[in-house]
Amino acid sequence: MAQLQEEPRLDLERVERPNTKWVFENFFNVDLKVVLDRQPLVGTGPLPDWLRNLAHSRAMVSLDVYNDNLCLWRCLAVHRVARTDRCTKVVQRLTQSFDKLEAIPPNFRKTSLDELDKVEAHLNEGSPVSSWLGIRVYEPERLVGGEVVWHLRINPNPKIKNILTIGVYEGHAFLIKDITKLAKTYACLHCGQRFTKTCNLQRHHQTCSAGKTVIYCPGTKVEAPLTAFEKVMYPPEELSIRSSGVVAGARSEAPGNPHPPLNVRA
Repeated sequence: MAQLQEEPRLDLERVERPNTKWVFENFFNVDLKVVLDRQPLVGTGPLPDWLRNLAHSRAMVSLDVYNDNLCLWRCLAVHRVARTDRCTKVVQRLTQSFDKLEAIPPNFRKTSLDELDKVEAHLNEGSPVSSWLGIRVYEPERLVGGEVVWHLRINPNPKIKNILTIGVYEGHAFLIKDITKLAKTYACLHCGQRFTKTCNLQRHHQTCSAGKTVIYCPGTKVEAPLTAFEKVMYPPEELSIRSSGVVAGARSEAPGNPHPPLNVRA
């Protein structure tokens, strides 16, 4: 049945045309590719064993024993030299100050990574530029063979020296104290290029096109092509001088001027 309905539609002679001056031309197909890049929510949830075992090296703090969607703020509190087992009050003060709440509700909302710029602006308000805080976000990925690759999701301004490094995995944030002791392989989130040092990945993150089309225009001199009149009037030796930019006023300013330039003999 569907095939019988498809044949009249593809037959241009049998297409019903509207009573206007428009003329039917043809059908064409358009393929659309939609890429959904929603930043994950930073909330709560236990880390897998392969990632949680990295916390034994003291290079990271898992902070996955709480069930209150405040793991991002716990990373901030521990980064400010608060103890992991006594950071609840500091976390509540930070959260209440950011969301302007008198008390934190039981089902507090999760924080999206899109809000990190607002979090940084709130924490840096009234502070000198030299002490501003920047948040760097890594996301680990375990491949089929067991290899763990770390992707750089967010990189702060390179001029900021006070950096809080966190990791995000399936909606949970954990504090990273030394990424060099955790990761051996890094990869660009956009182009997939791999690195063995975090400094090389951060440098690449600043110049990666992130899937966008970039048009590069080199700073070379571009000259208009010669007209048939100029090719006849200019001797070969003057063409070489003109291409080097020594001869000025080689072409007449007025369009369609049949007269040769002043510095060229007819």
